Amino acid sequence: MCLYWHKGYMCGCISGRHLDQCREALFTREICTEVGLEATPRKSYFPCYDCIRAEVYQERDAEARAAAAAATAAKNAQEDKRIADELAREMVRKEKLRKDAEARAQRERDEEAKKERDRKADIERQRREGGAWMEASTGRKGKGRKHNGQSGGALGPGPGSPTSMMAMKGAGAASLAKSSGSPAKGLTPNTNVPAGVDPGGRAGRWGPPQKSQENAKPTGWKK
Repeated sequence: MCLYWHKGYMCGCISGRHLDQCREALFTREICTEVGLEATPRKSYFPCYDCIRAEVYQERDAEARAAAAAATAAKNAQEDKRIADELAREMVRKEKLRKDAEARAQRERDEEAKKERDRKADIERQRREGGAWMEASTGRKGKGRKHNGQSGGALGPGPGSPTSMMAMKGAGAASLAKSSGSPAKGLTPNTNVPAGVDPGGRAGRWGPPQKSQENAKPTGWKK
C-alpha cells in the first residue's frame, strides 16, 4: 500500500507531502486507492530551502550594510583628516603672520631707537664743538674760512654762540654809521681804524697789498 509522509528539517520546518509507492504501483504506475500517512515526520539533517535562502539573503544584507558602514566611516575619516589639515595649515599661516608682524614691529622699534641715538649723538657732538656753523647771510650751515688762525669772512658761529651775536651787532652798527655818515648811537668812533677797514672786523679791501704813496717820488723830480 502506498504511503504519504513529511520531513522535519533542522530549522523546525515541516516539508510538503511525499509519497512512497508500493511494489504494485511501481509496475502498474497507478497509486493505490487507499494511501496511508505517517504520523511522525521523518528527521532531516539540513535546514529547509526557504530558511537557507533567507539566511543567504540576510548574510548578503549584512555584508552590504557592513560595506556601506565601512565606506561611510572611511569617507568621514577622510573628511575629518581634510578638516584637520586645513586647521593645521591655518594655524601655521596665522603663526607665520604673527611672527612676521612681531619681527616687523621689532625692526621698526630698533630703527626708531637707532634714530633717537643718532639724534642725541649729533646734539652732543654739536654741543661739544660749540654749536653748528651757519652762513650769516643765508643761514646755511657750513664751516667758516680761517684767516691767520681765526675764523672770519662770511661765515661765523651759529645763532647759539654769543660771539656770533656780538660780531653781527658790531657789523650792523658799523654799517649804519658808515651809511649815515655819523657814528651809531651808543658807539664811539674808533680813530685808530685805518681807512677802508670795517670796524666790525671785516676788511674792506681784498687782494694783494698796494704800495704806499708816502715815499713815492713826484714826477719830474730830480735829485
